[in-house]
Amino acid sequence: MRTIRLTDDQASLLKMYVLLSTKYREREIEAWTSMGTERGKDGAIAFPNAVSNAEWWTNAHASLAEILKLLDAARETAPKMPCRGPER
Repeated sequence: MRTIRLTDDQASLLKMYVLLSTKYREREIEAWTSMGTERGKDGAIAFPNAVSNAEWWTNAHASLAEILKLLDAARETAPKMPCRGPER
């Protein structure tokens, strides 16, 4: 396993991106799952890679949910820095 250090700003940006892209991933899973059931006129699978693509998106979606949990846990255990007002 690899440990990666992020600044608070980087972690916040990563979390925001993962959250903002959630619906996109969900739509990809839905689309590829649906396409995996489609058949051509000859009865052959219309999109042969659709099932594996749906699995990839499903796994990526789950992995990103785990990353969100790690980011939240890291934020909870991070040392609290004293707040400073604006520089004058």
